Amino acid sequence: MLGATPGIPIGLGTSASAAKQKVLGYVLAARHYDPGPGKQDKLQEKAGQVRCLLQGTEWDVGSPNNPIRVGLWRALRRLICDSCEPKRMSYSIMNFEDFIDQALGPCHCKEPKGLDGIVVESISNLSNDPQKGTKLVVALARIGKHVVAEDNICLSCCHPAAMALTSRGKA
Repeated sequence: MLGATPGIPIGLGTSASAAKQKVLGYVLAARHYDPGPGKQDKLQEKAGQVRCLLQGTEWDVGSPNNPIRVGLWRALRRLICDSCEPKRMSYSIMNFEDFIDQALGPCHCKEPKGLDGIVVESISNLSNDPQKGTKLVVALARIGKHVVAEDNICLSCCHPAAMALTSRGKA
C-alpha cells in the first residue's frame, strides 16, 4: 500500500513517511487551459497536507461527463512511467474500461518508474459519473496508486472501502 495506513492520510503514522511520495496534479477546466494560478497552489497545498511532493500538473479542457480525455490519459500514463514521454492515446477507444486498461498498461521502456499517485481538487475532475469514477479509483487501488481529492485522504489504495473492492484487499 505504498507506506500508508488504511483510513488515514498518506504518510501519517508510517515508517515510510520520511521519504515523501511523488504525486501528479490533475486539473480539469471547462473552457481553457489556464484556470488561473490558484489551482496550482491548491494542488501544491493538498499534496503538502498529505506529505507528498507535487511533481507536476497535467491540465485538461473538457467535460467531466466524458472521462476519456487526452490530459487524463497523460496523467494516468505518468503514474505508470514518468521516465519517458507518455505513449499516445488511441482515438479508437470506445469505452471507459478499454481506456483504463490501456492507460494503466505497462510501459515498454527499459526502466519504468511511475509516480505514486494523483491529486485532484475534486473527484469529479476525474469523472462526475459515480460508476466510472469508482472504476478508475478501484483500478488505481489495484496497482497501488493514490488518489487524493476533497478530504485530503487517499480514496484508492489506502482506503478500506476501495481495497474491499479489489483482489488485493482480500486476505
